[in-house]
Amino acid sequence: MLPFIKKEVVTKKGILSENDFVKILTISQSIPGPMSINLALNVGFTIKGVFGAFVSLLGITLPSLIIISLLTLLYNYILGFEWINYFLLGMKCAFSIILISTACQMIKQLKLKWLNIVLMILVIALVILFTILDITVSFIFYILGTLLIFIVLSLFKKTRSLL
Repeated sequence: MLPFIKKEVVTKKGILSENDFVKILTISQSIPGPMSINLALNVGFTIKGVFGAFVSLLGITLPSLIIISLLTLLYNYILGFEWINYFLLGMKCAFSIILISTACQMIKQLKLKWLNIVLMILVIALVILFTILDITVSFIFYILGTLLIFIVLSLFKKTRSLL
């Protein structure tokens, strides 16, 4: 959404300068909530005040709301078709491959150290183990656990350098 909004408001129509857009973007990132909605609201408000913010909010949320509402109404009817079930199964596979591909691309860009690799393998192993054992663990605990390990190790490195 961000590149689209920038292209429309700064590049195509020239309503805002690059500097003004960056200022609005900075404010939008500091406000709680979805960044694209915050950005649209702030751009709309900057251009046309409260009315502009309202129209921007409708413009960014209404298309998704309409599509999801229609899909919800058609959900039970659509699932009755066998080919739809196969299509959704294929989408699951494709999504999994896209997710793995994205993760691999991100890993390639990292400056991997042995600790990063060990922690990555540990977290993947824990996710697989908990899935097999049918134990539900929120991903926030994996993130917090990894953070805790890095904090302890960084404190350990600092104390070793002080000795």
